[in-house]
Amino acid sequence: MKKRVFFVIQLFCSAAIFYWVLRLINWKVFSTIFSFQNERLYLVVPALLLHFFGLIILTFRWRMFLSADEQAAFTKWELIKILFISRFFSNLLPGQFSSDSYRAYIVYNRTKKLGNSMMSVLFDRFSGMFVIFTISCTTILFNLEKVPHNIALTVISIYIALILFIVSLIINGRLR
Repeated sequence: MKKRVFFVIQLFCSAAIFYWVLRLINWKVFSTIFSFQNERLYLVVPALLLHFFGLIILTFRWRMFLSADEQAAFTKWELIKILFISRFFSNLLPGQFSSDSYRAYIVYNRTKKLGNSMMSVLFDRFSGMFVIFTISCTTILFNLEKVPHNIALTVISIYIALILFIVSLIINGRLR
């Protein structure tokens, strides 16, 4: 009975907030912005599909960083749902901290291993940062004449330091 009352209260609060937000929207401006009269609507659907496909790939990347116990505690579908919910939080709230916190909290709730749950999210975040640095360095190297030399030197130096740090962790056996 308590769960039903709590659910009804949550539902009422969510509906009230949703109604309040909808009242704040200027619908005339909204309809002119999203009219799609001059837009290529046929490009929107593939873009959304690619976005969702990218989120599914991010789920499998995150799954690689989960320990064997954590992987056994979740199905692939549950991890996809967790990532979608965490992305919703990161879009709703400022910063990425809410997204990472949600994922770590859910994994900790199921496995009761705080360190492992936090490390899986941190390694996922660092691997994403490593990919961004790799793309940045590749772009800088192919456009060296267009990029200011101090920026190019800084980005490439950080990238080399990051690679050396990862190699040192692998050599010391702390990263497997």
